[in-house]
Amino acid sequence: MSRLINAYYVDIDGEASDEGMRLYARKADEGILLRGLLMPSLKRCEAGKTRFLYLCQSDYSQNREDSLKEDLRDFFGAEVILTRISPHDEDLEFDPQLRNAEKAACGGMIRKDCENRWRIVTVAQALSEAEQLLGFGEFKEAMHKLDRYIRNSRLAHCEQHCGVVLVKNCGVNEDIFIDRLYDLLLAEGVILEPAVASGDLRDASETNRDSAFLYRIDEDWERSGHTRCLPMTHQARMLQKLAERRTIYVTSVNAKVYEALKDDVRFRSVFPCVIKLEEPSAEDKFGYLAKEASTYGFSLTETAFGSSNLAKLPLEELKARVAVAVRERLSAEQCGFTLSLEALKTKEINAEKHQGPALKELDKLTGLAGVKACVREISAFVKSKGADSLPTLHMVFRGNPGTGKTTVARLLGRIFAEAGVLKRDDVFVEADRNSLVSIYLGGTAEKTASVVKSALGGVLFIDEAYSLFAGEGRDYGAEAVAELVKIMEDHRRDFVCILAGYPKQMDAMLDMNPGLRSRIQFYLDFEDYDADEMMQIFSVLASQNGYETTVGATETLRHEFAKITRRKNANFANGRTVRSVFERIRMKQALRDGAENIIRETDIEAVFAERDVQNQLGGPNRERTLGF
Repeated sequence: MSRLINAYYVDIDGEASDEGMRLYARKADEGILLRGLLMPSLKRCEAGKTRFLYLCQSDYSQNREDSLKEDLRDFFGAEVILTRISPHDEDLEFDPQLRNAEKAACGGMIRKDCENRWRIVTVAQALSEAEQLLGFGEFKEAMHKLDRYIRNSRLAHCEQHCGVVLVKNCGVNEDIFIDRLYDLLLAEGVILEPAVASGDLRDASETNRDSAFLYRIDEDWERSGHTRCLPMTHQARMLQKLAERRTIYVTSVNAKVYEALKDDVRFRSVFPCVIKLEEPSAEDKFGYLAKEASTYGFSLTETAFGSSNLAKLPLEELKARVAVAVRERLSAEQCGFTLSLEALKTKEINAEKHQGPALKELDKLTGLAGVKACVREISAFVKSKGADSLPTLHMVFRGNPGTGKTTVARLLGRIFAEAGVLKRDDVFVEADRNSLVSIYLGGTAEKTASVVKSALGGVLFIDEAYSLFAGEGRDYGAEAVAELVKIMEDHRRDFVCILAGYPKQMDAMLDMNPGLRSRIQFYLDFEDYDADEMMQIFSVLASQNGYETTVGATETLRHEFAKITRRKNANFANGRTVRSVFERIRMKQALRDGAENIIRETDIEAVFAERDVQNQLGGPNRERTLGF
């Protein structure tokens, strides 16, 4: 049996404090001592003696066990007995927690990212660190309630259900809250495997390790198909699968979307604990300013803060302004200075005024609500935390033709340049299989490297990226992917690589090269346009070209677009379909009366009566025609 961790009883001839155990863990993590994980929640103290559980990540030879005993003896100043625990022992004193840990020892694959953590705090410390958060009183109260639930359910010998959903009613980053939850669950012995994994709902369901670790599900719940009365969809089956595991799942969702999820029994079974995150009060925000003043050693004037516009800013925005103001003062003056409220008023509160031109252009695009929200979150996070706050910005765009993938990719280059992530906003390189793959042996790596080099500082956009694996016989597409993976890692902060294509094909491509998937930070899904969105695109095209549309024509066109979206076939191309329809209508209108520039109902009917246009409605003739 493959083992990822091993367990030992450590018997110390003396009393070992929790503080001493935490200090040992820190020294081990720094490489000063033999790395391992002491479990304070599984400690048992008797008169003059201490026994606790020790976990390590690999099999120990006799020499390494001797080294471990020497480390522990020197650190605690007492004799140590080390006893290896077999998963078959019948009298395990730390059952059921140790049984849960042994489940993890059996191994299993974790899909997506997984981070091992060796930091240990006590329950009191975990709760104390939560109390030190600025504002978020409901989260602090929920931490205490969760702690009481764990203790009482253990005393009552009840099964524990500790999955958490963070309901966000503000723009705060949820990482700090998940870290505090992890600390508490580890200290209470709910988490036995010191690891935090992350991925979307599909990644979580395809992870086959059934043990007590923390899995963070980063899912766009608004667009994942869930409703109040959730049928047994693919997503529902995945949730049902997760509910049967020992893993503790955590996710976040905005307050509006949660209203549509809270009544679903499968969602609640995975995330029974609900914690709401509200924007801190004006008093809390001023408390933050006072704390920053103390940290940086400058004085702070508090005149009129409560009535100023600064009190209305989101906390994350206020933090960003403080950081900018402090940098400006420290680069121009001595350490002692007064930071006034006026120094923080560097931007207008109106979001329309402080967003960049590229973000404004993105907002004007039809549809793409999920994409816009994701891009806005990334941009705000980077502006708040700095250009080095994310390990990489490489992305995958999944969507059908005509959904705006190329347009959004171009705007992203400018948006990230405005945020300071990219050096240039004028570098946008489009590539495909032909530009990356050579027909000659040994030429592909050089060709791929050359294309990527031309995109440094900006964006490399690879459309239909899955075609790199589409070759037959002696094909060098896989070589191009291998070279791309290497460069994406070596130059992860020097450019943004965006891989785009159909959803199913892109998922299959990523599964063929795990190294590629591990270098992708964001996945943006471009949904097909509905009839209303197609009408919006048509209206923009008509306006840009100086056409007016009668009421009858508008209703007829809306009816035809509704039929297209209901019965769309392989020819459906979203925005491109709308443009093709518009050009056909222009031709009909010009034959009737080119001078008026008024589109009438008869023009619409004439276009959609043609046989090749009927193909777009899912008719019997499925042959692809020019423009569709």
